[in-house]
Amino acid sequence: MNKRIFCTLITETKRKGKHPLRKCNKKRRKGKRKVEKDDFLLEEEDYVDDGEHKNDLENTTDPRKWWSSVIDHCNEQDYVDSEGVIFEDDLNILCSDDEHTVIKSKSEYNPTNKFEKFEFKLGMEFPTTEHLREALKDQFINSNITYKFVFNDRSRIKAKCKGEGCDWFIYGRVQGNDKKTVRINKYESEHHCGIVFNNKLVTSTWLAKHFLEQFRLNPNTDYNGFMGMTQKTKFSNVSQTIFYRAKAYPRNLVEGSVKDQYLILDDYCRQLMETNPGSTSLLKTNLVDGQRVFERVYICLKACKDGFNNGCRPLLGLDGCFLKGYCKGILLAVVGIDPNNSQFLVVYAIAEKENTETWTWFMNLIVEDLGIENPSIFTMMSDRHKSLEKALADIMIGSEIRFCVRHLHSNFKKEHPGLILKQMLWGCARATTLVEFTRRMNALKEVDENAYKWLLKKDPKEWSKSHFREAVKCDMCLYNLCESFNSAIMPARDKAIVTLLENVRFWLMCRFNTKREEVKKWVNLVGRRIFAIIKKHKKVAIECYSTMAGNARFSITYKGT
Repeated sequence: MNKRIFCTLITETKRKGKHPLRKCNKKRRKGKRKVEKDDFLLEEEDYVDDGEHKNDLENTTDPRKWWSSVIDHCNEQDYVDSEGVIFEDDLNILCSDDEHTVIKSKSEYNPTNKFEKFEFKLGMEFPTTEHLREALKDQFINSNITYKFVFNDRSRIKAKCKGEGCDWFIYGRVQGNDKKTVRINKYESEHHCGIVFNNKLVTSTWLAKHFLEQFRLNPNTDYNGFMGMTQKTKFSNVSQTIFYRAKAYPRNLVEGSVKDQYLILDDYCRQLMETNPGSTSLLKTNLVDGQRVFERVYICLKACKDGFNNGCRPLLGLDGCFLKGYCKGILLAVVGIDPNNSQFLVVYAIAEKENTETWTWFMNLIVEDLGIENPSIFTMMSDRHKSLEKALADIMIGSEIRFCVRHLHSNFKKEHPGLILKQMLWGCARATTLVEFTRRMNALKEVDENAYKWLLKKDPKEWSKSHFREAVKCDMCLYNLCESFNSAIMPARDKAIVTLLENVRFWLMCRFNTKREEVKKWVNLVGRRIFAIIKKHKKVAIECYSTMAGNARFSITYKGT
């Protein structure tokens, strides 16, 4: 029986109050027929009117009886509502064309599409109920409207607009095939309500999901930057709390959670020593309730150790900077000076806080790691932190101690403000001879005797070039070495601990390679900075003349004096 005959047979049977599908169901149970489930096409030999059930077909005049067999055939769980109502859109629609049958196409939800262009449709299918909830939230945020759930469980979801007098609603139900797919069985798309200016649906989780790529590309974006990026959108009223919570979510995806990074910290230290033989990496933990709790970590790479011992001046700058992000604590660092007067990171560590115990632990490891046997040949420079002063006095016995003049002036101006006093203080600090230092101090005494007495209490060996030891071959009186290092690693100071340590190591690697390439381009025997100093002194030497004093000694006189 071809399609034309079958369609004619159905039409004639309906006119007589009969339905051929009842006959087909009985034949199927006997195994004598073959039915295509989707389009209900029958082969000619499968439908034989043997008259056996003729009375049944003739007596089936109640439409509810023969229509129930159609429901059974089309899988009742897929197409029947919770109230037992069947919708025309829920069934596959057969075309009345004489030549072929067409099935109505189904629309499926694609989570990769932009939510601004998404629209619900009757019969649309979603992979899970969670996808339907997400799509519902996306559309209402895009429309600046809010909604509420009437039903919200694993098998059915019904939501309606919160607007007063609004007819919008949607109803979806889990299908019977896989118990996961959700299809929209009822949908009213028209809104009769106004917009909401402060939409509470815009949460930190939703914001992190839809701005994930922007946060990944710009992990250091601040609140003002985000407001500038979204000032012409509906997200311009997002609060700072929601923004920073949303910003933390993609950072966890990229860098791992804080807990995960502390779990792999031990493996990171071990891997660091395996890939850099000769390096030192120490991890200090405490045992609390049977679990290891992080306290401190110390790292000294082999390249830093060899570079300091084989070329740097015997001057060490010590500093501690606060960490801003997940790792609440202090980053301790020791910075030296290389032969080209550039900063050279030697050792770094992370500790819980900056106190005498922490600095003592750190300095003991430095002395052991660098093999310092005679501390008196070294010069230590700091910001005059009291706990650091105590640690240096106990460990670096006999070493020269310098303090940053800028920090000295910040304390000086609290009692003695003024530009003149500031200039005179810096004049005393830059004096290179004892005579010049004495002259400048007397000039300060004439201007402000109280300022002179305040400065006289400070040992000039700690802040004036005129009293520095010559063996160090460095007259630096500022703390710029450590400040420059802190500025270089500023983007890493708010990262999780492993990311922070790896960023410092990566910065060191790049810096060493840059310096190595610069040395290959030298046209003189010394670096550019040292060569510039030599040229400066040559100009001064032209204005000088010497007088023999005997025993290979000369008296140098400057023409300008």
